[in-house]
Amino acid sequence: MRLIKGSEFYSIADSVTGELMHSGMEPFSQAETLYIEQTRFKNFNKDQLTVWDVGLGAGVNAVTAIKNAGDKKLIIESFEISKEPLILGKAIHNDTPLIDQIIENGSYKSESVTWRVFWGDFRDTVKEAQRPDIIFWDPFSMKTNPTMWEGKTLELLTRFGFHENVILSTYSSSTRFRGALIGLGWFVGLGVPVSERKETTIAGGEQAFKEFNISPLPGIYLERFKLSHTPFPSDMTSISLQSILSSKMWLDT
Repeated sequence: MRLIKGSEFYSIADSVTGELMHSGMEPFSQAETLYIEQTRFKNFNKDQLTVWDVGLGAGVNAVTAIKNAGDKKLIIESFEISKEPLILGKAIHNDTPLIDQIIENGSYKSESVTWRVFWGDFRDTVKEAQRPDIIFWDPFSMKTNPTMWEGKTLELLTRFGFHENVILSTYSSSTRFRGALIGLGWFVGLGVPVSERKETTIAGGEQAFKEFNISPLPGIYLERFKLSHTPFPSDMTSISLQSILSSKMWLDT
C-alpha cells in the first residue's frame, strides 16, 4: 500500500495493481453519498443500528457513519485483513486519536458508539459478528481482491438468514456480483453514480425494498444476465441462471 497526495485529497493505492481507494472523489464525500445516503442510514426507524463495514480500509466509511449517527446508538463491525491502509489513512482524518485507538486496540467505545475491528479473513471472522442492519460492501475490486467477490464469500451474506431487513450498498455494478445476490434471494437495484462510475448497486431483502420504496433493477437488465458469460461467480453451486431470471424481484419491473 502507498499513500498518494493529489491536488485536493489523499488516496491510498494498492502496491501491486495500483487500484485506488475512493477513486476519483473526495473520500468522505464518496462515503456520504454511497454508504450513508444510498443505504437510507438516517431513515432507519431504530434507536440502535448495526453496520458491517466490510473493507475497513482507511476507516473513512466507519467515521462517516459515526458523524451521521445523530441520536442513534451505533454498532460498527469492521472487517479488514491488514492495519496498513488504516495507518496510512491517518493522513486523511482530522480525528487521529480515534484512528490511533482502533489501530492499537481494534476497538473504540463511547456512550453512543461501539466500534470493533475483526482482523483477518472475512470468511472466518464474519461468524463472530452481530446481525447487521446495513452493510457497507467496500473491499478492493475483483482485480485486486478476488476472494471477496467469490461465490463462497457472497453466500455468507445469506447463510445467517438476516438479509430480508438489511440494506447493502457497494460501488460495484458487476453483473456477476448482482447475479450472485439475486440468485441467493436478494433484491438488487440501481445505485447512484459515484465519481467515474455511472451506476453502483443497492441490495436488500424484499421487505427492506418495500419499506424504503426502492425499485429493483429494470426488466431490461434481464437481457444482461441472459447474454453474460458469467452471470454469477463460477464457484457457486447453490444458484443457476434460471434462479436469477425467475427471481420475484422482476415481477413488478
